[in-house]
Amino acid sequence: MMRTNAAKLGEIKTAVTKADYFAAASAFFEIAKGMHSIRSFNPNKGAQDHWETTMDAVITAALRGVGAAAEKDTAALNKYLAELQSYMKEGHSVHR
Repeated sequence: MMRTNAAKLGEIKTAVTKADYFAAASAFFEIAKGMHSIRSFNPNKGAQDHWETTMDAVITAALRGVGAAAEKDTAALNKYLAELQSYMKEGHSVHR
């Protein structure tokens, strides 16, 4: 999942630079879908409630990114990309 997300984050950055809103939306959605698929896992490290809260935050930021892409709002795309990266970093620091 981490490698896939890293690749998708790169795709989002490239898509935003090129104003390719469909590609940005697709990559954001793939992240949301992937994180939703692991939300119910029991983490090896860290508390379950923190895991679920972090997963929900990642999924929400990714879905908001899809919405920003639909609106062709580059500033919002960058905002949700930064949020996504922040939540992923937090999750890794606690659960990895």
